[in-house]
Amino acid sequence: MEIRRIEGVLLQHATDQSQTIRAQKAGEVLRIRVLSVVPDVFLDLSPGSTVRARVSHWEGSMVELNLPKGIKVRAENRSSIPLMLGDTLDLMVESTDPLIFKIVGLYRSGKGEELLKLIFEKEGSFFVSIDVDNLKDSVENSGIFYERKLFDLFLGKIRVEDVIKDRKGQLIGQLLLLAKELSDMLSVNFEGSLEGIKDLLHIFKERVRVYEKTVEAFRILSFEHMNHEEYLMFVKGLKDEPSFTLALERGDRAVILKELYRLAKSGMLEKHKEIIEAFESLKSLEEPVIKELLKALEGGSERDVKRAYGALEGYLKEGQKWMEFYKAKLPNLEGLLYRLEQLSSLQWGMLKDYRTFYLPIYYEGGSGGMMFKVEKDYMVFFKLNYEMGFLAGFVKRPRKHKSLDVRLFTNMSSLAERLKEGKERLKEMLLEEGIELKSYLVEVVEEGQVLERVKGSFPEESFLLIV
Repeated sequence: MEIRRIEGVLLQHATDQSQTIRAQKAGEVLRIRVLSVVPDVFLDLSPGSTVRARVSHWEGSMVELNLPKGIKVRAENRSSIPLMLGDTLDLMVESTDPLIFKIVGLYRSGKGEELLKLIFEKEGSFFVSIDVDNLKDSVENSGIFYERKLFDLFLGKIRVEDVIKDRKGQLIGQLLLLAKELSDMLSVNFEGSLEGIKDLLHIFKERVRVYEKTVEAFRILSFEHMNHEEYLMFVKGLKDEPSFTLALERGDRAVILKELYRLAKSGMLEKHKEIIEAFESLKSLEEPVIKELLKALEGGSERDVKRAYGALEGYLKEGQKWMEFYKAKLPNLEGLLYRLEQLSSLQWGMLKDYRTFYLPIYYEGGSGGMMFKVEKDYMVFFKLNYEMGFLAGFVKRPRKHKSLDVRLFTNMSSLAERLKEGKERLKEMLLEEGIELKSYLVEVVEEGQVLERVKGSFPEESFLLIV
């Protein structure tokens, strides 16, 4: 039952996430407004008709498009995604007066080298944990396929347990538990989405800020900023204020505060600017309990002051729980948020080029990156960084043939020798799976030479950005 309850929360969050992605995609639907005169043949097109164009010039939001039959038009790009020289566009007529196209396909010429640079230039601030002994499961449970798993769960293809072990599912579960704890502590409802949790976090940080300013002000108003000699001099200077002296003798904190406020307001504490500034600091806060106390100090009875001061003590006690959460659990909550956002970023990159995905990874002894790409061949490029050096590799397998091409690069000579010695063993292992080791190359190179060695394996191509 507990598993079902937790999974229900995860599914709800996944629904929120998919709506967010759809909204983001919708926000990036490209629209182009034609500014120049076009032949009637285009104006006669009905909404929904499509044409193909090529960007021949661009400057900011203004572009020049080559349409069929040698026609060129000037147009305004009204989207948030800039168009570039050489982009090929599939345009669908949205309206003819004025002529507005919606881009339903955008193809951009790119080089595999640009994709490979992710491995070398990607910031190492976020990593997916990889078990080198179980690579397949590690990648499948990395989080980037989480929404697909939810879809398969709905179809009954996989079990709930298969979803819960996914890294993104675990992150969501941990994040929601912490957010629920924070929500209960603050008595504030929150929406079960990333934005809802961020809003809750903003409320919490603002409350902590107000609490810390309140504590600092009352540290001064309780004379904690004074040493013993300073305190004695302060009290001696107010010996002609009997009501203040009597309150001190009784140790009545509420009345002491009321007397301090009176003295500050009457100008008796001009030599003690820190006390005046403490009251001013309190006046700048919007916390209801502080406002109520200041109101009582301004014109309330002694009973009103004591009641408001009691409420303040309750507020300060409650704030101690906030600070405990702030110090012990907030870093974890923010870390989970960051990791979840980074996973979503990786997923969004995969959505824009559905044939390629990139994973920054860490493993026992080091960190690195892996890139998977599907064309006419299945291709994997990886780079693993260790304290003593690196190991990089390129593996290619044709879709139609069970054969494998392997190229390995390292700057560690001893490792290179062991890799060469392992060729026959690898060949035997692949044959057991019905796969031929077509080629196997191990090179000792400097790190800066690896990209040059493999970029030819990723030739220039057109890749789909938007569909």
